[in-house]
Parts: sequence; C-alpha cells; structure tokens
Amino acid sequence: MPKTTHTFTHAQLTAERARYTGEPLWAAQHGIRRKDVGLDECDQQQLRLRALLALRLLNTEMAPHHCIEPGDPRTRAWRDVRGLLANTLTYSPRYNDFAILTYMPGHLAKTLDGFPGIRVDGVTSGKYPALQLRHLPTNSIISFRYVSHTLRGKLPASCHPVILSCKEVLLRPDRELTAREYDDLAAAPHMTSDVQILLSGLLARMRLAHPDKKWAVRELIWGRENRPDQDAGSFTYCWGTGDEWVVRWGGRSSVPATDVAQALTDPFAGVEGATARHFGSDRCEVRLGSARLRLEHRDVERGWEYDQLGMRP
Repeated sequence: MPKTTHTFTHAQLTAERARYTGEPLWAAQHGIRRKDVGLDECDQQQLRLRALLALRLLNTEMAPHHCIEPGDPRTRAWRDVRGLLANTLTYSPRYNDFAILTYMPGHLAKTLDGFPGIRVDGVTSGKYPALQLRHLPTNSIISFRYVSHTLRGKLPASCHPVILSCKEVLLRPDRELTAREYDDLAAAPHMTSDVQILLSGLLARMRLAHPDKKWAVRELIWGRENRPDQDAGSFTYCWGTGDEWVVRWGGRSSVPATDVAQALTDPFAGVEGATARHFGSDRCEVRLGSARLRLEHRDVERGWEYDQLGMRP
C-alpha cells in the first residue's frame, strides 16, 4: 500500500509513529527517516538479521502437528527467544539498529542467548547509552535501551551503565561461531528479498496497535486488550522457502489474522508496496512483489500440547 506520510512534518511523523508503536516521543524521533515512518529503514544486512530473528521469534517450542508444514525438516526445537515478547518492552526500530526499550535491558538481552551468532558488543557512550549486541553472520546491531518503568517512558532516561550491562557477562563475548551455531544458521530456509522484507516488517510490528483500536498485533497471542494469554496452549509457527511462507498461531487470546494483515498494509505504518487479501477473519494473505506470506489463526483444542507429549492430565 502506498504511504501517506509525504505531507507530514517531522514532528507530526514522530507523534503519529509513537501513537502506533507506544514509543516515547524522544525514541520515536530517532526512527524517522526523511518522510518515512522508519520501521523498515535498513540495509540488506540488517534486513537479513531482522528476518532471521523473526523466524526464531515466531516459532514456539511446540506447535500442533496439524499446523506444521510438510516440508519443515526440523528434527529438534530451536532455542527459544520468546522473552522478547514480554510486555515490559517496546520495539523502536531505527536505521540499521533494531532497538528495544525496556526498564531491564540487561535481563532481556539475555533472552537472545539462543539466537545463533549473537554476541555482546558493549555499552555505548553518550547521553542515552545502549547495551549493544552484534550478530556476527550479518555484522548487524540489536540494541537495548533503558526507559523508566515508573515514568512509562515519557521522558528520556539516562542510567548508569551497570543497569545495561549487569548480565552481559552471561552472553558470549567472543567472535567465533560455534559448531552448533553453524548448523543452526545452515538450517534456516532460503528467503527471497521480498520475503525478508515481509518477515522483518512483521517483527517490527509485533507490538503495533492502531491508535483508534481498529486492529492490534499484540505478539499474535495477547489479544487486543494486551492481556497475557493464560492458556498454556498458545503457540506461533513460521516456516517456508523462497517466496512462499506461512505464519500460524492460536490460543485463547489470539488476535485475528485480519489484524495482522492490516498492520502490514496500513496506509501510515504498513510495509510499503504490501497488499492483502482476506479470506475471513482467520486467514489472510499478504503479498509483496513475488512473495506471499499466509497469515492463519488456528483454533486449537485446549491441552493439545499434553496430548503430543503423552501427558494428558
């Protein structure tokens, strides 16, 4: 969908972006690029990083058997990085930096320990320091910045570096990939450039909500009221190859597929050029160029995970 941001001033873009993302204004302004909302502004290496992170984030440890693609060859679960879906953080994508705002940056950075190739880069200097992580295969950055929990991020918050780096020693500081990391990286399926844009775009919008409550992504399984799903059977699943990909999710508080499709094609905050087809509230398809991303909300029986483990209570 074409963007409608060309008539906005920088201040107006910043304010409107913050209404969608939940960022404080001081953070939103750093993401604005010229006349663009800035959620997808990055080079090819950062794009690859975001797409790979989306692939990890969108796969829970388990998914119902009937939701798994026949061509998915994985024989073991990937290490979980879903701590990045905590309600104590805000995504603040900016040029060549997937920035995350939280009042406990050191703790949440540790959740990326399972992301192959991620290493601690250190704490940046300046007025608002960040705990910076580097993804070795793409040489790209993910950063964690501190915001005050009590002030709800309304004011820029400087903090002592110890708040940022208190747990960085638990992340690998070396610059060599392990054998398992090589294997995990090789197991990632081929993604075309357009698919990478759609997956990285979904990652950047995982906490996006329309200012007038027309739709909300809410990490797919939190529901519009921003309540955590108390049903342990909630799941997300993502797989594909080339231009054809699917994201499936389910659970008691899951959002409809139409909400996710609208986020990706919104006139203000959507992915430029993306279009959507709707097949009811539970099934949509978003296209960009030759790429197709199917979005499917699935109803699942409560306790399905116990059945698969042979542990039905």
